[in-house]
Amino acid sequence: NMLDKLGRTCLDHAFEAKQEEVIEFMTLDTSLLPFSRGLLPAIARGDHRTVCDLLRVSDHRLRADVNQRDVRGAPALHAA
Repeated sequence: NMLDKLGRTCLDHAFEAKQEEVIEFMTLDTSLLPFSRGLLPAIARGDHRTVCDLLRVSDHRLRADVNQRDVRGAPALHAA
């Protein structure tokens, strides 16, 4: 999953734009197309559920990188 400079994925953008059909397509079968949410935006939103889901998911392709850093170089876990 590609990230923009704020750590958002294309799935994050779909949620922000309230594109329900796009979200449904992107999350329907993650075994084929593994779209995930971004860790940094979830931390910034205070979205505890998404943060936990990103760190606990069994599919390594969807698991968040706990070593990810924001644009200032601060680690994600520092913001949590």
